[in-house]
Amino acid sequence: MVGCAPKTFLEAPGSSTASPPTGEFTLETSKDLALAFVDDLLARRTSSALGKMEQSFRETQTEGTFKGAWDTLTSASGPPTEFKYKDHSAGSRYYLSGEVKPAHKFWFATITTKYQEGEYFTFVEVVQDKSRPAVAGFALVTFPQGHPESLR
Repeated sequence: MVGCAPKTFLEAPGSSTASPPTGEFTLETSKDLALAFVDDLLARRTSSALGKMEQSFRETQTEGTFKGAWDTLTSASGPPTEFKYKDHSAGSRYYLSGEVKPAHKFWFATITTKYQEGEYFTFVEVVQDKSRPAVAGFALVTFPQGHPESLR
């Protein structure tokens, strides 16, 4: 997984209907960012995708390492050819530093050069990063024993 620590994301009870955080970090702005991010991945605009990540991630990664990690992540599934929005949840992202940020997690069915819809999924976590929403993490995943109903 690139830029992601899934154990740190905890969904709030009833999170699919939870109110978004106040301020400029809204469900709408977060979803717009997640959609733009997966569009960048689809078009292989790694510089643009990297620019949407949290500042702390951008400061430690180069475009080359980010591209290499994405290529490794998609080596089993094949590169994506389409992302279809499926689900959203709201919760918090917890950091090793003790910081806690409100977060939105967006799920996409991911069609690749090797697999049709329903085999692979991508999630994108969006948090407030100082004065702007930013991608905190993402991953391309599969569910060998069946995917959740919300992703159908």
